[in-house]
Amino acid sequence: MTKTPSNELTRRKFLSRSSTALGASAFGPFILRGQNLNGKINLAAIGAGGKGSSDTDNSARCGANVVALCDVDLNTLRSRGQKYPGAALYQDFRKMLEKEKSIDAVTVSTPDHMHAVAGVMAMKMGKHAYVQKPLTQSVYEARLMRKVAKEQKV
Repeated sequence: MTKTPSNELTRRKFLSRSSTALGASAFGPFILRGQNLNGKINLAAIGAGGKGSSDTDNSARCGANVVALCDVDLNTLRSRGQKYPGAALYQDFRKMLEKEKSIDAVTVSTPDHMHAVAGVMAMKMGKHAYVQKPLTQSVYEARLMRKVAKEQKV
């Protein structure tokens, strides 16, 4: 095994620095806005079935308060609503975002072509957004999401 110079970026150093940067960026907005880090995040799920199911469950397991669920499939919505009885249920994410003022963040686990649409709308309303891959369908959408996130500081 060959030794690498100490200033060379190894895989281990990259992962370590990336993890640190990711952690700082995740909590930065809450610190800068003076929000209580001990308070629970009010989370809404846009897309509650399939991958949205595990996204919601994992977020709740990490301490998020699931306040709203949205899915176009009424059977999925009812089923997931039983797991989160305190969550409001919607079939239209636009109505959910307009009515539910307590939402801090959303997960977007919809069909791919809706990722940017839902993510941009949530961010324009000042909500943090976790969007499943692929983030967007085009370079234009990616640039728009970056612009909105920067403007809204989310």
